[in-house]
Amino acid sequence: MTEMMLKLPDEIYQQIKADAKSQHLAPEDYVVNLLKETMAAKFEDTFEARQFQAKRIPGRKFNREHELVLVDGINYRYRLADGNTINSTSDYMVIGAKGNVLIIKQVGTSQTS
Repeated sequence: MTEMMLKLPDEIYQQIKADAKSQHLAPEDYVVNLLKETMAAKFEDTFEARQFQAKRIPGRKFNREHELVLVDGINYRYRLADGNTINSTSDYMVIGAKGNVLIIKQVGTSQTS
């Protein structure tokens, strides 16, 4: 494995530390996962990719039984970038799309009720 030194603004590093802690990861592992997700999520130029990139979705919008997520009135198939399961009290963000399947990742506790 190659090592790389990276200088970050303090506020970004603090956010990385907090997000990593919430996922029970070391900050370094969290950054590596983010980079992997970003590189894997280079998505096709589809309607879904253009419309939903970086859209935040509350966990209550997911139908885990049928593996669907309701986005702007339409149900889409989804894939979790980190392989975890959906938590209805968390928020998720669309980070890419493969065809009409949305690639999502957990981004924190739900901001909506």
